[in-house]
Formats: sequence, C-alpha cells, structure tokens
Amino acid sequence: MQSRDTGHMPLSLRQKLSYGVGHVLNDLCASIWFSYLLIYLHSVVTFSNRMAGNLMLIGQVSDALCTPFIGYESDRTNGFCGYGKRKSWHLIGTICVACSFPFLFIQCLPCQDNTSDIAKFIYYAPFVVIFQFGWASTQISHLSLIPDLTDNEGERVFLNALRYAFTVISNLIVYVTAWLLLEFNEHHASKATPDAPCNGTTSSCPLSTNAVDSIGSSKYMSGNGTDGEEGEDLSTADGPSFRNLAIMVVCLGLMFSGIFHIGTKEKSKKDIHGAGNKGA
Repeated sequence: MQSRDTGHMPLSLRQKLSYGVGHVLNDLCASIWFSYLLIYLHSVVTFSNRMAGNLMLIGQVSDALCTPFIGYESDRTNGFCGYGKRKSWHLIGTICVACSFPFLFIQCLPCQDNTSDIAKFIYYAPFVVIFQFGWASTQISHLSLIPDLTDNEGERVFLNALRYAFTVISNLIVYVTAWLLLEFNEHHASKATPDAPCNGTTSSCPLSTNAVDSIGSSKYMSGNGTDGEEGEDLSTADGPSFRNLAIMVVCLGLMFSGIFHIGTKEKSKKDIHGAGNKGA
C-alpha cells in the first residue's frame, strides 16, 4: 500500500504555531467559565446557588445542542464570501464569543438595586447561549481543520499537541491574572478605607497586622468560614476585577485568533480531493 504522505509538503513552523494559537480564545474563556462563573454569580451578582447553577446548566445544554449541528453544517457548507469553510465557522464563533462573554462578567447594565433575580437571570441567559454557540463553533472548526491542513500523521499529532500545550498556557494565564486583579482590588480597597479610631475596647480597635494578613490570605480559598461557602469573602466590590479579567482575556484571545486567521491557509475543496486521489 502506498503511503498517503507521498509528495507531502511539510508545514512550516510558522503555519504550525499559527494553527496552535487558534483555540486560545476558547481556552481562556473556558478556564474562567468553569473556575469562576459560579463564584461570580453567587458572590458578586448575589444569585442563589440554585439560580447560579441553572444558568451554567443552560450553557452546558446549549453547548450539547449546538455542537452536532455545527459539526454537520461545517462539513456541508462551502464557507462564506470565498473564505474557507472551517475558517468561516471559526470566525463566526470568535465573533460570538467576543461579543457575548464579557457581558457575563459585567453586572446587569439596565438593572437597578431593586431588580429581581429572575430579571437578572433572563438578562444573562441570552449571553450564555450565544457564548456557547460561539465556543462550539470555534472548537469544532478548529479541530476539523487538522485533516485539511496535512495528511502526515506525525504533523497531525504535533498540531494536536501544540493545541493542548496552548490550553495549559491559557489556564495558567487566567489563574495568574485573576489572582493579581483580586489581590490588587483588595489592596486598593484596604488603602481606601481609613482605620477606625481605637477607644481601648476590643470591638473598635484595629486588628493587628498578622490578623489582617490571616484574613486576607483566606479570601480566595473555598470552604473557609463558618458556613463553608466558596468565595464567602468576595462581594459586589470585586465586580470590576472579574469584568477586567473577562475583557483582558477576550482581547488577548482576539489577538491570537487574528494570528490564526492570517497565518493559517485552509486548502480549497479541490485541493483536498486532488491530494486524496493522488495518495490513493
């Protein structure tokens, strides 16, 4: 049997790296979604545990419904305006993610102090659905592009390995950035609040430095305190930190998506079929 790799033109390192960063936006957003969404909805938006969980459930169900539909359509369509079919769906997904994800971590814009949780839930739900549709569109199109880029099994393995390497890097970026933003917000809030005068009683005297450090160090740990709830020391005052985190990762992800679209050349259907017939 003749190898399918006969006459194969190997991908350059630039092409491999351009492909590898094409899923970074999804990876960054997924890291925030699974690590911080429930904590944000419960502690900052002040949703109940059940309502926060239901909002995430809507997202997971949307993802389950959108994934097979997008997989089928991305195989059937020919792309838009001469753009490759995989990169077309990747572009659609990128736009949906970028336009919806930041709003999940921005407190309800039209809401007032007396707005009910149900109204806030209805406000956030469409953004969740759009985000999950975009996430699935980007994921499916990015993965399915590998067989179109190369017939070489070694290069396919390398592209997958590179993709998951950037997933790990994306997770580290999110965790470090979130820690820095929350620490800065706590430090800024502590400087903005003047110490109360001490009149000699225990209740009004400021805590010692060691005590303050001890309390602050437990702010981002789960299961602390008397009721054991996650992130119990987070509050609505931490909203700007989550907002900034979401906007920063979307901007970073868009930069890498741009590199992917510029540096990755998708083969036309004629080229793919021609290569397949030649290697048969």
